[in-house]
Amino acid sequence: MPQIETARLLLRMFSRADLDELSRIYADPDVMQYVSGHPLTREEAADWLNYFLAGWDQYGFGWWAVSLKDSGALIGHCGLQFITVTAEVEVSYGLAKAYWRKGLASEAAQACLRFGFEQLKLDRIFALADPANTGSHRVMQRLGMRYDKTEYFKDDRYEGDVVYYVVSREEYQRDDSPYRMRAVAGDEAHRSFSQAFEQRRQESEINH
Repeated sequence: MPQIETARLLLRMFSRADLDELSRIYADPDVMQYVSGHPLTREEAADWLNYFLAGWDQYGFGWWAVSLKDSGALIGHCGLQFITVTAEVEVSYGLAKAYWRKGLASEAAQACLRFGFEQLKLDRIFALADPANTGSHRVMQRLGMRYDKTEYFKDDRYEGDVVYYVVSREEYQRDDSPYRMRAVAGDEAHRSFSQAFEQRRQESEINH
């Protein structure tokens, strides 16, 4: 998977060694309030880490570990994933509470959007949030995303009404913030996004 450097962040591959710090982040009920609805046990955090690691192999895109460039400290996750039983893609993020209200979620999500439109050539990208999660709504708005709809949503990690925001390739406006992407060893082993997208499109047609 590619790594991305922004002004303050490094988006890198998760590793098994991240479990201790990831468990601490996900054990915070404030962090997980709008992500899973409850703090995670170490075993549940390990399941999430397995999900992060498998995504790139399965789909050719996925979630990055978000770390600080200056210290290397892991502070959360961000990335792109298919919305359940659809061929639509969403941007998602979650940071440790100590790093809220510093513009870091917007910085990470902006990098994800740029990757989605420039590398994956997506036509549009969604973002989903709990109706009460106004902080996340503000992040989406700063990214240039617009309100699309509110509807019931259910997957393995969340159930309830969610607000959908969306930005299309035509609407997306790339800013001039620092962004440097580089490939890392083993990228050629990941499944291509085009193959995964076509399979997901076929599956979604069957489910509907």
